[in-house]
Amino acid sequence: ADKTSREGERLVPSEGPTVRGYENSLAHLLDELQRIELLLQREVLRMRRRAPEEMNATARMYISDEEVDTLLAARDGATPPTAMSAEEGAVEDHLTSLEAHLAERKSASLNAGLDLRLERLRAEFQLTAFDLDVLLINLAPEVDSKYDTLYAYLQDDLTKRRPTVALVLNLLCPSFAAKLAARQRFTPSAPLFAHGLLHLVQDASLGPSTLLNRALVLDERIANHLLGVDGVDSRLAPYAQLVAPQADFATLLLADETNQRLLRFAHPSATSQEQVILYFQGPEGVGKQSTAEALCQERGDTLLVIGCEHFASIDPTLFTATVRLALRESRLQKTALYWKNFDVLLSDDKRT
Repeated sequence: ADKTSREGERLVPSEGPTVRGYENSLAHLLDELQRIELLLQREVLRMRRRAPEEMNATARMYISDEEVDTLLAARDGATPPTAMSAEEGAVEDHLTSLEAHLAERKSASLNAGLDLRLERLRAEFQLTAFDLDVLLINLAPEVDSKYDTLYAYLQDDLTKRRPTVALVLNLLCPSFAAKLAARQRFTPSAPLFAHGLLHLVQDASLGPSTLLNRALVLDERIANHLLGVDGVDSRLAPYAQLVAPQADFATLLLADETNQRLLRFAHPSATSQEQVILYFQGPEGVGKQSTAEALCQERGDTLLVIGCEHFASIDPTLFTATVRLALRESRLQKTALYWKNFDVLLSDDKRT
């Protein structure tokens, strides 16, 4: 039965405790990393069940069980509820409890309109829950260098301080069949790699390696974005600029009909899912960028300006990669994208 309390002459249900959302995106991220740490703790316990002869003696000589236990116990100076001496089942119980707690606080935060960057990344690039965990496993060393040691310990190799695909699958997949199915998330067309969020690397000195043995590296711009650093990608910085719009439609020297047509683009219908591309044509000084700024002013957006003159002489492959970076940057920054001096790319020798 519901708990009740007396208010005057009638009984009213007592309200349960209100779930408190996160203060900011970083607080959410740190809770998610605590969950990843529990996955690591569980994997350490599983690893220790293996026969000693299966272990790499060199790695064990330099990374002791005691050192790993200390690293896992130290979180902001506190001992986690599940000590390393606990059974695997206790870790599972703590993991289940933390996941439920995370889900409630995340839901409360999103309902309150808080921008959770990890969740926005999921929506922007169509990532699965598995993909997000792969990102978090690779983000952890950017937050605390202790994860380098933990990854080397779990991979039984002092040189493997970055997580490999094999380690990620061990941490996230409950069965061999699940590991095989998850391989599709590491193909070039999978969202993590198609959008350059994550990179696969291998030791060139060892020659070709299997997918399982390749290390994963989180893209630096994505790491910075998740941790709240908002500078433009360093690869774009020489020819990119974030602009706060100054112009507005009241100051533009445009015909009223043109203004009205542009305003319709600034306020698309609520059901519209299409992205609008506008091509402003005319000589230098006619007001192309000012018009773009006025549109952004109307929408409450900022503008990411990319100088196309820098692309006129670069290799086509590099050009394509740079365009992809610019498109990704505009999504991370939640800006409109303006290609300044775009006409230089339309000359006859650039049409291919």
